[in-house]
Amino acid sequence: LDEAYLSTIEPLQSTPEENQTEGEKLNIVYTSLHGAGITMVPAALAMWGFFNTHIVESQQEPDGSFPTVPAPNPEIHEALKLGIDKLLQEEGDILLATDADTDRVGCVVNHKGDITILDGNEIACLCLDHVLGALKEGDKKPACIKSIVTTELFKAICDSYGIACFDVLTGFKYIGQMITSWDSSPDGYRYIFGGEESYGYLLSDYARDKDAIIACCLLAEAALQAKLQGKTLVDKLDDIYAKYGVYRTRLLSVNYPETKEGREKMESAMQTLRDNAPEKILGTQVLRLDDFLKGTSVDLITHEKTKLTLPKSDVLIFRLQDGTKICVRPSGTEPRIKLYCEARALHPSSTALGIEQCDVLTRDYLKTVESILLP
Repeated sequence: LDEAYLSTIEPLQSTPEENQTEGEKLNIVYTSLHGAGITMVPAALAMWGFFNTHIVESQQEPDGSFPTVPAPNPEIHEALKLGIDKLLQEEGDILLATDADTDRVGCVVNHKGDITILDGNEIACLCLDHVLGALKEGDKKPACIKSIVTTELFKAICDSYGIACFDVLTGFKYIGQMITSWDSSPDGYRYIFGGEESYGYLLSDYARDKDAIIACCLLAEAALQAKLQGKTLVDKLDDIYAKYGVYRTRLLSVNYPETKEGREKMESAMQTLRDNAPEKILGTQVLRLDDFLKGTSVDLITHEKTKLTLPKSDVLIFRLQDGTKICVRPSGTEPRIKLYCEARALHPSSTALGIEQCDVLTRDYLKTVESILLP
């Protein structure tokens, strides 16, 4: 089975010749966080030409108690500490960290001695830009897929390459379902790449779920191409921001008591927001409100309604005049409402200033929406 998998992903390289001749120049540190990744990720990297991989030995043994991390989750910065130590010790280029069952990946970049931990949106956009930049012309109806809470920078990159981009509900199963629907249609799209802000990605259509093994290979390939240009993945991200603008996302959880009354308060808050949706937030006009429970998108200027095509789900998305997107959805398991806010700065005088502007906006917008949900 391992050999069958490796032979399936081998042809998916964008730059196979350079991977084989130059791959050893990329200094990789890898940790499986005591999960299953140790059995496949190093072998897959080597097959793609990346032999110069250092393993975080104290985390390489599969162990369900996960003794060296608070949780085997590459989103948690504390879980990356030993890997970052090894990255600095080895003077490596990137750290790759996979979760327990190897379906999500985190990436840390050694940017000229400074450590930069990439978030799930940044990883998605770096991988996407790398893949689309190497895509051969003439491919039959190529398309990419993202979740509704994933960065709109993903779509901006697709648009610039002339590639169709589709949104699905949160959960990688919906990406898998869309791939299957295309496969069953004689005139369907050809899936290229998809991702979620929660660190899950899939290149090509050999699977129907996120796969951190192929994502590790893809990140290594993108990092090698950057290194051959004298750059790091942080530089490549800056290049993306310079071309498309800076996009920054912030997440906030609004918590209610873990009681029957707490859940009722949460449901009431969602209903109140739905029934009394603000036309302005922080003085900025809301252009459109997508209500996935009602299955409608309302233009708040013309009040025209259009039908949403995705399955019904308790999610609200506010799209503001300044390009900000605010997504509101309750947790399915806890009395908690998750708020996602993405702001953009299309033409900042510098990336640093754009990041600062977006971070202030996302913070202030989230505080405002939180005050509506917790009056």
